[in-house]
Amino acid sequence: EPFLLSQFDGVYERVRSRRFPLLLNSWLEQHPEILEERRGDLEDWVNGHLACGDPDKLETALFFGHLLGKHQETMDCLGKQGYSLLNAGRERIIERLCRYYLDKGGAPLPYLLYVVAGRLEARRGRFAQGLAILDRGHREYEEISGSETAMGEICYTSGNLLRLMNRGDESLTQLFLAREYYSV
Repeated sequence: EPFLLSQFDGVYERVRSRRFPLLLNSWLEQHPEILEERRGDLEDWVNGHLACGDPDKLETALFFGHLLGKHQETMDCLGKQGYSLLNAGRERIIERLCRYYLDKGGAPLPYLLYVVAGRLEARRGRFAQGLAILDRGHREYEEISGSETAMGEICYTSGNLLRLMNRGDESLTQLFLAREYYSV
């Protein structure tokens, strides 16, 4: 466990040193077969830490889970724990995984993945990209019955992004939509 935890490059406060060697990270991404000889141990560790509350362990579990091909578990965890990772400043892992899953496409992704990816883009000042991600989530969940919570969350986040872009009327529309979805 100490070895695994020492392997991840979180975005830490400025006073903390970098803990994850970026070159090792890149090398592991290019050579995931090296993990195969310890796959059982790594999978056990990843499965045990995908639901933990410690951002260091969670970030490491997401990274290795993704490398091991545990995409559904990784995507579900990112959807559930994305807010806490974003609030802990772990933007690098969120950006890497969200970009991978959004580019991959397929079935609708967990709705919070769209929300977290949109918020991350807004945090970086890329509001139009954040809105595009949220619009994609809106289109996908609009057709799914029983997705009122998902739609409420997506509309609420879209409203906040539009507000930050000084587009007040559109923002109010999205916030009213969110209220309607939440009240169902």
